[in-house]
Amino acid sequence: AGCAAPYGSVTPADAAGIRKIFRTFWPATRPYRGRLLLSLLLVGVGPFLDTAQIWIYKLLIDDVLVPRNFGTFPLIAAAYLGFALAQGLGSFCDEMLSTWLGERFVLDLRTRLFDHLHRLPVDFFDCRQLGDTLSRLTGDIDAIEALVLSGVTRTLAYLFEIVLFTGALFYLNWRLALASVLAAPVFALAARYFSKRIKNASREQRRRSGSVTAVAEESLGNVALVQAYDRHAAITERFHRESFGRFAAEMAATRLRAAFRPLTELLEVLGVVLVIGMGVWALQHDQTTLGGLLVFLTYLTRLYSPIRGAGRLSNTVYAASASAERIIDLLGHESDIRDPAQPRSLRSARGRLVFDGVSFSYLGATRPALKAVTFAVAPGQTVALVGASGAGKSTLGKLLLRFDDPDTGRITLDGYDLRRSEERRVGKECRSR
Repeated sequence: AGCAAPYGSVTPADAAGIRKIFRTFWPATRPYRGRLLLSLLLVGVGPFLDTAQIWIYKLLIDDVLVPRNFGTFPLIAAAYLGFALAQGLGSFCDEMLSTWLGERFVLDLRTRLFDHLHRLPVDFFDCRQLGDTLSRLTGDIDAIEALVLSGVTRTLAYLFEIVLFTGALFYLNWRLALASVLAAPVFALAARYFSKRIKNASREQRRRSGSVTAVAEESLGNVALVQAYDRHAAITERFHRESFGRFAAEMAATRLRAAFRPLTELLEVLGVVLVIGMGVWALQHDQTTLGGLLVFLTYLTRLYSPIRGAGRLSNTVYAASASAERIIDLLGHESDIRDPAQPRSLRSARGRLVFDGVSFSYLGATRPALKAVTFAVAPGQTVALVGASGAGKSTLGKLLLRFDDPDTGRITLDGYDLRRSEERRVGKECRSR
């Protein structure tokens, strides 16, 4: 009763920014910051070893193959093998540690949200589709991990690769390096253009997913009523309508991602072709070596990979932020029922219950559910509440169990108010922090 509007409608106007998301969820990583720091250090080891391995190819070509001097080959081969073993070990440790951190973060956050939901007032769930809440508790939590933890580690990995590969390019040939990085701003502009649109499509897809789950949960949970009133055709049509909306939103997001990928690949090919042409000219005029040119092209193709990945990551971040907004919306609600700072413990209550001038109104209701209700129940006495539907019988039970507090009056047990005088209701509206 009294649900004037759904709880927690998320609109683009109140969409949470990336900074707000990190302020909300980053403190949850505090118990394992040490492991997180180690994981970030391992992230930097991989690109460094990768850069060293590629450089060995230059030594192999310029110092062994071109001059046909095979005396240094065992040393180069041993160095390459050592780097490969170190990179394999680092990759194993990084994957194990990052998976532990991600799953632990999801476990703690999901438990925190589950506990928070059980502390909310009962009428919160009367005003919200349960299926949508379950969707947030499951899928949206995983998306936050992709933003807060995986997003940070992948960003650092891409940053290390870009810095190391770019440094190697300029060390080999600064003229070719300048030409090769011309495509980077275009990558950034393309990623920015697509990211915002993917975020909006992902927000709609997550909302539609919650609606589909809500319709299924509602209809299957009341299948007897659906069959009794021959409503299965209407329910099926509603389920199809919500599912089609999810399909349309998913296709919109996929269309944007599919367009972004070939565009970046085309830019990459154009950059490589330009560098190859300039590299052949530089090789012809003895401005670089064969090994230097081949390794330069290797670094260049490897450089475009993290740049392209950073563009996809920005899309992932904006898509995940849509899920984060839905979780922040749930965490922003608090119960209107305030526990006393020092509650009194009644170890063996006698059981004298008194309703003293109790009045109560539901949010949005045109008339009060209870008005100046007064009665007393003695210990051991049995009292029956009778009346027409909507007379206030269930409301009396809710007030007795403190699912709600009276607007005026008080309820006492053995003379003690169930609600301390200073703990007044803060209002029946759905209030965010």
